[in-house]
Amino acid sequence: MFEEVYSKIEDYCNYRIGTGYSGFSAKKGIKKFLDYCLINFPDETTITKNMVDSWLNHRAHMSSNTQAKSVTHIRNFSNYLNFIGIHSYIPDDDYNLKCIGYIPYVFSDYELKAFFDSVDNYTATKRTEKYHPDFVLPVIFRFMYCCGMRPGEPLRLLRNDVNLKTGDVYIRKTKCNKDRHIIISEDMRQLCSVYNSFSPPNRTYFIEYRGTACSIDWMGIMFHKCWDNSGLVKHGNPRPYDLRHAFASRNIIKWIDEGKDVMSLMPFLSEYMGHSSLQHTLYYIHLIPERLRNTSSIDWNSVSRIYGKGGEY
Repeated sequence: MFEEVYSKIEDYCNYRIGTGYSGFSAKKGIKKFLDYCLINFPDETTITKNMVDSWLNHRAHMSSNTQAKSVTHIRNFSNYLNFIGIHSYIPDDDYNLKCIGYIPYVFSDYELKAFFDSVDNYTATKRTEKYHPDFVLPVIFRFMYCCGMRPGEPLRLLRNDVNLKTGDVYIRKTKCNKDRHIIISEDMRQLCSVYNSFSPPNRTYFIEYRGTACSIDWMGIMFHKCWDNSGLVKHGNPRPYDLRHAFASRNIIKWIDEGKDVMSLMPFLSEYMGHSSLQHTLYYIHLIPERLRNTSSIDWNSVSRIYGKGGEY
């Protein structure tokens, strides 16, 4: 029965983790697909082409990027099933969808100030918000802007991961399953100290009103609430991840203003942000203002070899 295929989710995710990849996003994506198949194809015993077609049609309202990720999850899982002897349909190249690279939202100084003023002054409006927004949001969003964390990373923090004496923060289950340690600034350490004095002594650092860990969806909703409350007008589509982009690009701008050798400092920034390759960090050079593009502290020949001329990446 199809339950046998469903039972292989954990084994598949453990296999991915063992080969250096993240199992979290894969598990979430595959589980949604298999839940749909259990309901709509109860008599099937394995993954079929009809299932894949039906699933993609069911998600036709999703963006091409989301659709492409879904196909990738199914293809990788089906490859794994075939590898362990369970015949399963593997989506071929006809299912490939072109992913459109996201262009980061570049915050102005005014926008960042207005946004964080809104975050710091957010007042819960619903009974279900009684625990977290007033004092959780300032810490979560500053972890991304001041420490360059990915959105999911502060949400997975445990209480013991934040050392208030040393300022060391242990970030677990990052991209490609690569854990890392970072040292936060004194201002950030003090903010965490204040947060600790108010927050319930849960094992998970940030919790929702139900006592469970805050979710990515919740973070996105609160980000846009704070943006709307600030009165700012969007000239694009800002999102929480753009706070991480701002951390990287503004550090590079700071080094240029201080006359430092940017290229020699990029490996440190790369390690701090948890990048698997230096070329992922060099990408942020293209986000600095035009007026700084001619600085001699950046090896533009190296950057161009990676991303092409004309600032394409």
